[in-house]
Amino acid sequence: MDKRILLTAASSMMLACGVAGLTPAAASNPKSCAHLVNLSLPNTTIVSAVKIPAGPFLSVPGTTTTAPTCSSDIASPNLPAFCRVTAQVSEPSAAEPITFEVWLPLFTWNGKFQGLGNHGFAGTIEYSDMGPELVKGYAVAGTDTGHAGGSATAWMQNGQQIIDYGYLGIHEMTEKSKAIVKAFYGQAPNYSYFNGCSTGGKEGLMEAQRYPDDYDGINVAGSANFA
Repeated sequence: MDKRILLTAASSMMLACGVAGLTPAAASNPKSCAHLVNLSLPNTTIVSAVKIPAGPFLSVPGTTTTAPTCSSDIASPNLPAFCRVTAQVSEPSAAEPITFEVWLPLFTWNGKFQGLGNHGFAGTIEYSDMGPELVKGYAVAGTDTGHAGGSATAWMQNGQQIIDYGYLGIHEMTEKSKAIVKAFYGQAPNYSYFNGCSTGGKEGLMEAQRYPDDYDGINVAGSANFA
C-alpha cells in the first residue's frame, strides 16, 4: 500500500491533537540560523534568517493572537526559541513573488515538517496557525501563495498569480521549506504533513492530485473546491 495518506474532514483534528506524539523527538544539532541566508535554492531569495528567543507570540513581528480558523487550538502565548526564515520565490511573469516563512525549532524539533494552508483568498501567512504547531515541535511553513492582501481584484488579472494561488504557491513553499529544514538540521524531515481547511483544504487536495510526493499525509477539512 502507498505510504501516503489523505486524511479527510472526519479526522481533521488528527494532526493538531495526536500526530505530534507518534514518534520520539528527533535529536538535532542545527546550524547557525544566520547561515541560512546564504542558502542557494532555485528562483529563491532568502530574505532573512533570524533567531527568535522563546517568549510571547506577539513578540514575533507581524504575528497576532487570532485563533486558527479551523482548529480548537488558539495561538500559543509562548513559543519555543526558533529560527525564523523568510524567503521569496520569483516567477518571471508574476507581478509579485511567492513569499513564505519557515519556523525551525532550535531545541525541540520532533523530526517532522508541517505545511500550513491558507484561508479565503490567501494573501497572508497564517501565523496564528503556525504558532501552535511550532509548540508541538514541528518545523512549520506558511505562504501568501504569491500575492499580498486578501482582495482578489488586482492579482486575479495576472495569469501566473492565479496559478500560484491555485496550486503552485503551496508546492513551491513545500519544496523550498523542506530544503531549508534539511540545510538547518543536517537531515531531511522524517515525515512531512500538510494541514489545511477551507482554502487550505482545497490546497491539500491540489497537493494530493498534482504533487503526491510532497507529503506523507494530508489533513483536509472544510475544503473550498473552487480551483
